[in-house]
Amino acid sequence: MSRPLSEVLHAPPRASLLPDFVDRRALLLEERHAALSPDEALVRREELRAAVADCLGIERLDRSEAFPRTVGRLERDGYGIEKLVFEAVPGLPVPALLYLPAGAGQFPAVVHPPGHWMENAKLEPDLQRTNVALARSGVAVLCYDTLGQGERRIGWHQHGQLATLLVGTTTLAVMVAESRRALDVLAARREVDPARLGIVGASGGGWSSIFATALDERVQAAAIVCIVNTHLGQIRAARGTGWDGHVCLCNQLPGLAALGSIGEIMALAAPRALLQVNAVDDPPFPIEGARRVAAEVGELYSAAWALDAFDYAEVAGGHGLRPEARARTVSWLTRRLGGELVPEREDEPLLAAPYETTHADDLDEGRPQTFVRPRARLEGECVDEQLDSNGPLVELARARAARLRGARPRATRETLAKALGPFPGPGPIGTIVENRIAIEGGFAERLSFASEEGVRIDAVLLLPGGFSDEAPPVVVLLDEGGKAEALASPEAERARALGCAVLGPDLRGTGESACAEFETATAAFMLDRDLLNQRVWDVLRAVECVWRRAVLGQQVDRGRIVVWGRGAFGLLALLAAALDERIAGAGTSAFASSLEELLVFDPPHTPMLYRYRLLERLDLADLVALAAPRPVLADGALAALLARLR
Repeated sequence: MSRPLSEVLHAPPRASLLPDFVDRRALLLEERHAALSPDEALVRREELRAAVADCLGIERLDRSEAFPRTVGRLERDGYGIEKLVFEAVPGLPVPALLYLPAGAGQFPAVVHPPGHWMENAKLEPDLQRTNVALARSGVAVLCYDTLGQGERRIGWHQHGQLATLLVGTTTLAVMVAESRRALDVLAARREVDPARLGIVGASGGGWSSIFATALDERVQAAAIVCIVNTHLGQIRAARGTGWDGHVCLCNQLPGLAALGSIGEIMALAAPRALLQVNAVDDPPFPIEGARRVAAEVGELYSAAWALDAFDYAEVAGGHGLRPEARARTVSWLTRRLGGELVPEREDEPLLAAPYETTHADDLDEGRPQTFVRPRARLEGECVDEQLDSNGPLVELARARAARLRGARPRATRETLAKALGPFPGPGPIGTIVENRIAIEGGFAERLSFASEEGVRIDAVLLLPGGFSDEAPPVVVLLDEGGKAEALASPEAERARALGCAVLGPDLRGTGESACAEFETATAAFMLDRDLLNQRVWDVLRAVECVWRRAVLGQQVDRGRIVVWGRGAFGLLALLAAALDERIAGAGTSAFASSLEELLVFDPPHTPMLYRYRLLERLDLADLVALAAPRPVLADGALAALLARLR
């Protein structure tokens, strides 16, 4: 008597499987970096600097030569504000406010990229107070609307663009390029001393400033506020916080955690002056992680004979440029760059901002977000219309993809494996059959197998009824919904009707191990093994599982193993077929014909698809060629594929 398939589909959920693996991998990388002595870290400084530039993709951005233009000036007591528009990347104008101290002469100056004050950006009151305090103290400030913020904002998703990754650059690279272009603007001003340039940033502005400082030696003093944490600490602090819905990729640089610790990256500034400020009550950036990084930076600065150039401060209050953090930052920059500190005025008049409250930390404390923009343009705004950063970013990615089409070298299996990153060693498969029942038309086995240390993959194998001397083909069917959705699909029904066995695996992070896909996939970007790498390995191990199937009873035909991917998991099927000759054929349903089709604004796909620089190395046609002469078909032609294997 047959029983329902549901009896072998469900077990206790294992939602921590993939996040736990990401944590373990991040810890392993952290331990590798910790094993380096300060002297060893000094030896590899230039190598690390080049690797940081590469993981940003900043050298792959087109550069604008457009001159900045002045669009207005505001006079204030003790300083003036010049309204500017400049450009670092073609098609991305940057509105900015230049705070100039009163008087004549060449002043020191700093670039100030805002953090995630998305709506107000350069007009955020605490940022304005910082800029005014510096200007009154004799330090000029160029504060600009970061990509997707202020006058460049149409939504949070502008910080979550995936398209650029496939062609080898990042949204953070644009932000860093704009800070470096802002340094150009300052250095060209007659009022500014180009030998006394600095940078200041809090939250996300501090994050981009770490990289601008590492790459640009014109920065003589850098103040990094309320952002510093270890790579592992950052991943753990974000876990389960809803980052999945925030669609922000500023922190998740490809491979960053594999390159070096954040302390080592910050210390690339040595012997130039560096200030790290962290708030003691800032849950997304726990003080314990900040202290660990500060200790490491101190050791590296000491090894570089520059310990006096590094300062660390802990301040009261929460996230951002709040009064104590602001006071420490302004005082330090003024001293390091050669200004003369003037106390902040409590009654300082500020430019009107469109929102009263914008930062997530303020919202968490119960202060509501209130829109107060008048109909007319605000005094501190520089352009007449809201600027779009999304369309130009996607167009830049498409233009680069078009240039790459004819420039890619021929893909080989070796270059493909290298492009995907390191795979673990092939340990024992360790298949365990946990249940076997009769179902309509055959049998169903619930089983699990070892993908790698700490990762066991659940799966269900459907076998046709009856026994014969001819073992059936087996279709490994991949679905984002895991085994339940794979085995309920039309492809599974068609394969069974043709007498095939069907294996539906829960690749890590799917089915019963499903978790926040965006959050976990983007955290994995930071590792040496991203989620595409991990899941391709799971597929190869699923093939190993059926290849080594040895039971008394019905076998499967090891010479006719097919891997079929539905939707986004079509890429996994094609990659596996290109890598493993035991796969007799592969195919996809409802997937793209080229990776260039993924270069869209606000993509609906899993971030897993957006392997960094993948389009530099190959496109889907290259995978088909690597699998040849084995057949690879698309558009749901599973029956045609199976017919070719008979």
